[in-house]
Amino acid sequence: MAHDQEGEAGSYPLKHVETLQIQPVQPAASPLRRRESAMKDSGSVFTTLDLQEYNSSSPLVDKPDGHENHFRGPSRKNSLVSVETKYKPITYGFWGPRSPPSLSPDPNQTSNAGGSFENWWGWWHPMFLMYFFFAFGVVAASGHHVFYASLHGTEAVDQFKKSRYGAALSFVAKASLMASVILAFRQQMWATFRRNSLSIDAIDSIFAIIEDLTVVRWESLKTAKVAMFLAFIVWVSPLTVILTPGTLTVVPSVLTNSTHCTNVRTLNFEPEATYDWRFPEQIGGLIERSLSLFNTTSFNDRDPNRFDYYTGAASPLSLAATLTAYTQSPIAKKDVAIDICGAGWNCSYEISFVGPGYKCFEYLGNGEDGYAPFSKKDIIPQGTFGYLANAGQGEYSPTQIDADIGGIPKSPPPWSPYLGAFRTEPIIWIGYATLKDQNSTFPNNFSDPRWATAFDTSMFSCIHHTTEYTVNFNYSSGLQKATVTNRKFLAPIMNTTFLPNVDANDGTKDNVSALPVEDYLFPQNTNKYRLTAAYHSLGLQLRNQLNGTVNFTDSGIPISNTQAAETKLINPVGFLPIPNLMQGVQNLYEDIIISLLSNPQFLVVAWAANPSNRSGTFADGPSWPCQKSRNLNIFHYQVLDLWLVYGVFILLSITAVLFGLKAVQQNQGHFKKNRFSAIVAATRGPDLDSVDWTTDAHGRMAKGVGQTKLGYGIARQGVGERRGSYVGSGGDDGLGEMFYRCEVD
Repeated sequence: MAHDQEGEAGSYPLKHVETLQIQPVQPAASPLRRRESAMKDSGSVFTTLDLQEYNSSSPLVDKPDGHENHFRGPSRKNSLVSVETKYKPITYGFWGPRSPPSLSPDPNQTSNAGGSFENWWGWWHPMFLMYFFFAFGVVAASGHHVFYASLHGTEAVDQFKKSRYGAALSFVAKASLMASVILAFRQQMWATFRRNSLSIDAIDSIFAIIEDLTVVRWESLKTAKVAMFLAFIVWVSPLTVILTPGTLTVVPSVLTNSTHCTNVRTLNFEPEATYDWRFPEQIGGLIERSLSLFNTTSFNDRDPNRFDYYTGAASPLSLAATLTAYTQSPIAKKDVAIDICGAGWNCSYEISFVGPGYKCFEYLGNGEDGYAPFSKKDIIPQGTFGYLANAGQGEYSPTQIDADIGGIPKSPPPWSPYLGAFRTEPIIWIGYATLKDQNSTFPNNFSDPRWATAFDTSMFSCIHHTTEYTVNFNYSSGLQKATVTNRKFLAPIMNTTFLPNVDANDGTKDNVSALPVEDYLFPQNTNKYRLTAAYHSLGLQLRNQLNGTVNFTDSGIPISNTQAAETKLINPVGFLPIPNLMQGVQNLYEDIIISLLSNPQFLVVAWAANPSNRSGTFADGPSWPCQKSRNLNIFHYQVLDLWLVYGVFILLSITAVLFGLKAVQQNQGHFKKNRFSAIVAATRGPDLDSVDWTTDAHGRMAKGVGQTKLGYGIARQGVGERRGSYVGSGGDDGLGEMFYRCEVD
């Protein structure tokens, strides 16, 4: 081996090397020939390099005005260096080189054993980082999906914290995927340099495109299409952090649970049958109230002639009915929604019970057949009544006999056997008129030509029945809404027929006649009588509301003589009834019945879970099946949107990794890095010393310098030449890959 006076040529700084000459080994000396022959047999190559120094007589370049001198000059003499390089053929696979080059140890090179990760783990290849970051990004994206899926449909609590978690997962996914893209970009960058001769401006553009988008050059876009595409992926990658967190939103919703509610009450009229006002029951210190009031024939419990007879409805019932009519809906117990649903909740449930009800029938006759107390001729347009209700025919008389306080008869027994008897239940008769066109204006008066054709006239009757009800209660925002979902009419409460204009003459002041007399209900039939009295009291409240008229004068002015005008049955515009008045009458009666639940002191109010157990005013009743709900904000995860975003970037990342793998193969299986040492090694070629690297105060090079073409590869003797094969880290001539000028000024 040839040596310089100052040491081995292999330790020379390569920046002083000007030309590279490859000379064949002379076969003069037989030991050398034997060595060459032996090395050829073993696959080795022996070469001699002749390194020549720059001409020492060449003058140094002076520093131009306003520019900093960046020229590099020679400082050492040339020497002839002989380099031995052993290498094996390299094969490539998906993960990188299957048989990396094996270089013979350089006795002049310091050992790096134990100093690098690659030496610690023989299987490790830097390209694995690209795969690792891609896989980790996919895992982070999947974790983002799992996290959002776990929140979907749940109550939106700690919104900011969970949004930050989602943003963090999105950032990790984006950073990992883009790390794999950046690594692939670097491989493509170096592969591009090996394939193409580029200007310094284009090389600057490619090097800096990841950090600075303003350095883009048309030459780099045209020549380095793949690298520019990968850089574009990096620049649009922040969209993942912007778009994916928005796939988890907060929407208003209703949370519904099938559960049980406490304090649910129902109606049970059976206790009315056994109620005795002489021995009132108390619950929680409060006396239970009957729906009816009774007179008695004697205060002497031992009097064989003593019995109680009906006199009227209890005042709490009248109050509840009046409030119901005027509020146009069932009244509710104070704080009933909180008692049943709980604070902050809405709820709904159903109850069933048997009670009174009016069954109504459309009357198809004209009222002149003797059954109805009036005819259609009394209703406008033929008559003057817009509303005409007769609800008192056959009404029980509260004054049955001359009596003292408490209803005790002034005369001694025996009394009339019909004293206190329920003879019949009054039939409600209603005739009314409505506008044919509800959107039309009311005719001005009787003289208006529209008066004769503007109205429809109807009549119907309602009979009191025992009825089976199913009622749905819904409490929302503290408000009660009760809806009868099913009603089944069982039988008439009194199965008699009223005889109009027939005097009773039965020894009482109740001048009501009906047939058959044997179906009269007498006070001595205590239980049935008292239960019928409760039904009668309820029906009386409805009849009192309906009875009366709305009469129109010749000038069309309505004159109201009925409490119905204050209910939901009469339209305040024009004072005509609502179109479906028959259904409205049934609904009003049901509202009055449901309003009984507003006063738990009524005998008929019981627990829904145990109707035989009266509730009183207690607030800790048994539970009853119900549906609880409340308005809340919930998380809503838009799965498709998240995977649409991630899917695009994962697909782009896969494409980038494949381009990176291809670039590694083009780089002869070497995973290129952008470290300082790698850049220094790539620019150590002495051919670059002739470039004017001086810059002005703004960092700009001299005009035209940026257009200087540079190539990248293993430098050979002669300016602009390079070698396409890649063998070892230093090539078969020992200098490795570097940038060089492709043309000389």
